[in-house]
Amino acid sequence: MRRSWATLAVAMSLITISAAATKPAIAKQEIWYLNGLEVRWNSYGGLRQVIKFRSPRRGGAHTIGRYGKVVFRGWRMGRRLVGRARTFRRGCRRPFRYKVRGWISPDGRRAVLQGPKPVIVDCRIVGYSALDRGSIIVLTRRTGDGFAGYEAF
Repeated sequence: MRRSWATLAVAMSLITISAAATKPAIAKQEIWYLNGLEVRWNSYGGLRQVIKFRSPRRGGAHTIGRYGKVVFRGWRMGRRLVGRARTFRRGCRRPFRYKVRGWISPDGRRAVLQGPKPVIVDCRIVGYSALDRGSIIVLTRRTGDGFAGYEAF
């Protein structure tokens, strides 16, 4: 019995991989907010999740050039999220990735991601800190009446 389940799992994964390679996935897109910035949350088949900056805050010089950059890439299993977030530093050419996991609230209007954020010195990671301001990411969903609000940690 165990062997047949393993064979079935391998076959299903091969079918999924070949289907994904032959036609592009259609994403469900929603607008959320991250510290007052609009982000686009793409969900591919309900499992794979990609969150990207959509537009910079007015007057926010630190967001220039971030349009379309990935904030989070990972997987959703029910209400749980797991993957990698990215942080950006002015003067550094690339974003810095770090592992996060989190959850989506039961009403689906809030998501929280947590993970030790990289400590960056001279555009290099020198360590990780779970107590850093950015180690908790709070996203709020845009409601029908406009802005859902935001929280900064």
